[in-house]
Amino acid sequence: REYRPSQNGVKFTVKTVRNVTYDNATYPFEDILPPDSEKKLKMYNPFAGTDISADAPLCSNTLNDHIMTVKAMPYHVTETPRDYISSVHQIRYLAIRVANKKQHTTNGEKLALSTSADVLMSKASSVPVCKTTYFEALMTAEAFRSRIYRQNLRGVNEINTDLTQYYPVKDVEVKGEKKLQMLDNYYERAAGHIGATSLMFTENNRIMMMFQGAGKAVEANKVSLGGSGSMDFSDIDSDAGDDLRDAIRRSMARETVEEAGLKKHYGTAYENTIITGFFHWMDRSAKPEFTGITKAGDVPFAAQCKTDGDEILKAEEIPIPIKKLSDFNKVYKYVVDNKLAVSLSSLMALHRMTVISGYNSKNATKKQKAVYKKTFDFLFA
Repeated sequence: REYRPSQNGVKFTVKTVRNVTYDNATYPFEDILPPDSEKKLKMYNPFAGTDISADAPLCSNTLNDHIMTVKAMPYHVTETPRDYISSVHQIRYLAIRVANKKQHTTNGEKLALSTSADVLMSKASSVPVCKTTYFEALMTAEAFRSRIYRQNLRGVNEINTDLTQYYPVKDVEVKGEKKLQMLDNYYERAAGHIGATSLMFTENNRIMMMFQGAGKAVEANKVSLGGSGSMDFSDIDSDAGDDLRDAIRRSMARETVEEAGLKKHYGTAYENTIITGFFHWMDRSAKPEFTGITKAGDVPFAAQCKTDGDEILKAEEIPIPIKKLSDFNKVYKYVVDNKLAVSLSSLMALHRMTVISGYNSKNATKKQKAVYKKTFDFLFA
């Protein structure tokens, strides 16, 4: 009872912040270093030093190229139970997020990555995944980028709890400067369920823009460039052994047709979806996110795309035809020049296409050329 959003006339609210509080100092999410286990991946933030995105991603071209070219990415399901509660204030955060809402919030079963991202490149072992829940993700990945405020007797909001202090990091010294670095076992502290975002490549060879309303749980009032959501546990085969990328494609296809209001075309969307990359969403405790692209095929994305007036308010195509991979650079420039508030996952999916378009060069490696050919053939052959 004591952790309800309103108690004895005192109202509690939450606010997302852009930095972590650690040892009485604050550090921006964009400055947090990847864990030691992922050093070989050479993670980087493609938007560092720009105002393109307020949120901070970390990606690796080496890892992304591997994901697109490896023959198989088998997985297995782990059953290790985890207690994600570091503070009872996480319960209050959860109550604030789900109580007194007009829309029902379901504690769905989600799929999480049970390891750091370096295992995605391992040839010796399969990828461990586990079952988590939407509420566990709220209490960690979302809570650890938030502060709880309470209204004092004068009606002024004051900080009640800074939940960023539970963000899974440690302090390290780099060239004489104090930095924060993700713990090697960060995935045991934050229930980061796997995100999946796929660009919607319409029958007109253009990218669709979905203008999201305030009803979206994450990235409200942002522009999505296709289907975006989180993986359900049901997306995988519990017998395991299959290619994890197939499960990710199922999730991407489902989200894409749901966003477009064209669920009956799920099968076609699944067959016409490829995975292009991976990134960490640092503002959300390094949440694992996969990106891809879904081409229309026989699906009338542009002609029959529907909006629900709540989560999706409007849909229209970016007015740039894509006839070759280098045209994705024009689309990216359109987004930046028009200062569109594109969601981070969509922005990363689009950025990945610009990286792939650059693989058509004399200096490209054999693997990069293979990635370029696979993407070109998929979209245009």
